[in-house]
Amino acid sequence: MGVALAAVAAALPGRAEAAESSLFVVRGVSVDRTADTATQAREEAIAEGHVLALRQLFDRLVPAYDRANVPDLSAEQIQSYVLDYSVENEKTSPVRYLADLTFRFQGEEIRSLLRSSGVNFAITESKPLLVLPLYGNESHLRLWEEPNPWMRVWSLRHSEDRLVPLIVPLGDLNDISTIDAESVLRGDLGRMRDIAYAYGAEDALITQALISGDLGAGNARLQVISRRAGALQEPIVATLRQEGGESLEALLARAADAVDAQIQEKWKLANLLDFGDRRFMSVAVETFQLGDWLAIKRRLDDVASVESVQITRLARGWSEIDLTYVGDEQRLSVALAQRDLQLTARFDGGWELRLDPTVARPTGGLGGSGTSGDTGSQLGTQ
Repeated sequence: MGVALAAVAAALPGRAEAAESSLFVVRGVSVDRTADTATQAREEAIAEGHVLALRQLFDRLVPAYDRANVPDLSAEQIQSYVLDYSVENEKTSPVRYLADLTFRFQGEEIRSLLRSSGVNFAITESKPLLVLPLYGNESHLRLWEEPNPWMRVWSLRHSEDRLVPLIVPLGDLNDISTIDAESVLRGDLGRMRDIAYAYGAEDALITQALISGDLGAGNARLQVISRRAGALQEPIVATLRQEGGESLEALLARAADAVDAQIQEKWKLANLLDFGDRRFMSVAVETFQLGDWLAIKRRLDDVASVESVQITRLARGWSEIDLTYVGDEQRLSVALAQRDLQLTARFDGGWELRLDPTVARPTGGLGGSGTSGDTGSQLGTQ
């Protein structure tokens, strides 16, 4: 067992080789430039896209209070941080260029840039939240029942490339049979968890949009109350008033932006990386079969606050590793939990790490007979 684990540990890719997260992908950057020639318009539009995309990425990672301190880079400087970009919906004329751009940034380079600039940021990704949008007035709220423009507005948003990804249910027969508006309003946690888990989400976000006033007269008032179903947190309350001739869809889209922004901001503030607080921890890791270690190692590679993993002992049942990480134990535990890893304190003051038992365990392993053993090696992976 130990020899097999040692061989696997040596062969596994380190953190530098791990695939970059979609967190560093910025989609839907719309550009529209006019110049003397189509070629010049395109060059200016692409350059503008680089600047806009990096700004969106900084907004995604950096809390509002520190955004004024992010580095101001030119389009030419930004190119060194871009892995690649793609173009969609391209339209040209002799003097105009329009397109939607998608940029993939180099995650490690972006982290280094922010860190060297002294900017606080978060890159710990939460498990997804399933959005349950209730719409109506104080006497009647709808979930699946039409019309529900609040549901439609959320379904049109691209909220997957966030620190807290937001998923909107399809509203198919399975969803309708699982939960209804009344079940949401009375706080039926069992039903809300059932539909959240069906979409691979950790929890549900209940968001109620209550409309009052006269849209036609331009004096409508929208109150939005949002809260996580399974967490004891203060609800997010936003009140918006119709602006000018603003349509209902535009008013609701503005409200969805506000709710999303507050959710992201709360998560960022709770999970900022503090590189001035670097810590070390020895951890016992549950490894009853080969697949356990493979799954745990891959998940550790995805945890941004973990800087290095050093294997000190490999054995059947329990192995031992040394972790170097930034931040405190609480934030480390939260970050690990987002990757289905449970970190628990032992009675003797040590720490244990194991796969979340609610997650399907990896199949395979060595099986059969054999004796547990310690490799005695000091193998490290970083």
